[in-house]
Order: sequence, then structure tokens, then C-alpha cells
Amino acid sequence: MLNVGKSLKAVWKEEEGLGTVEIIFIIAVLVVIVLIFKDKISELIDTLMGKTMDETDKLYQK
Repeated sequence: MLNVGKSLKAVWKEEEGLGTVEIIFIIAVLVVIVLIFKDKISELIDTLMGKTMDETDKLYQK
């Protein structure tokens, strides 16, 4: 049992590859957030694009 504890501590302290794990975790969290708020994000993008098109039309009409 003591060897298992030492092995776990060694793995925990080892930082090799830690950056990859962190990046994968961040990407996973972002994907989950996007999936949860997919409808709101689409609505926001549609609203922003609509406003952009309206402003563009105003510029070309003058």
C-alpha cells in the first residue's frame, strides 16, 4: 500500500505532459459550454449580423 502512495505522489509531481492535459481539459470545457448555450450563441450571432447588415445598408444608401 505504501508503494502505491509513493507512485501516486510521483505521478502527481511529474509535470511532463501536463500542458497537453490542461489544453485538452480547457477544450473539453469550452465544448460543453458551447453545447449548453448553443441556442443563445446562435441568437446572439444572428442579432449581431442583422445589425451589421442594417448599418451596411445605411452606409450604401447615402
